[in-house]
Amino acid sequence: MTSAPLNPYEQPLELGGVSIRQDYEGRYSINDLHKAAGGLPKHQPAFWMANESTKAVVAALLESQDCTREPLKTINGGTNRGTWVERELVYHYATWINAHFFLKVIRAYDQLATKGIVVHEAHVDRFANDPMKMLEVIGEQMKKIMGERDAAQATILKLKEVPSEPAGTHQYPH
Repeated sequence: MTSAPLNPYEQPLELGGVSIRQDYEGRYSINDLHKAAGGLPKHQPAFWMANESTKAVVAALLESQDCTREPLKTINGGTNRGTWVERELVYHYATWINAHFFLKVIRAYDQLATKGIVVHEAHVDRFANDPMKMLEVIGEQMKKIMGERDAAQATILKLKEVPSEPAGTHQYPH
């Protein structure tokens, strides 16, 4: 089962036919990983997050010098609900499940990192017969992604300029 990506810039990570979504900051859906691991109740992300080892890894990530965002973020409600984690926590969750799932995750990341451009098997023959067409498609996708990225970055800059209200002071219409 493939879910629609939240992040148009994400690199697709596939595990056992489950597409692992990323949020706009690059974190991965631990809920999707749970599905990819078989979805057993004993492997629910909530149990993993309550684990002392998980808390220690999150704390270590927060203390690291290159930490620029929350390594673990839970969204309760809305279309983006779920728990989103950094790559290191994906590995940690996978080891918590079992050694076989951990190896699947490592191999999926390795494939993602070493293969570069991915062509879906349904399009292999078409692109093999017309490689210039493939380059055109890639070029169009790159232009679209770069435009979306630039627009998203401009929006983020605008949002950073808006002063925030102190908690509890917002007036809601009646």
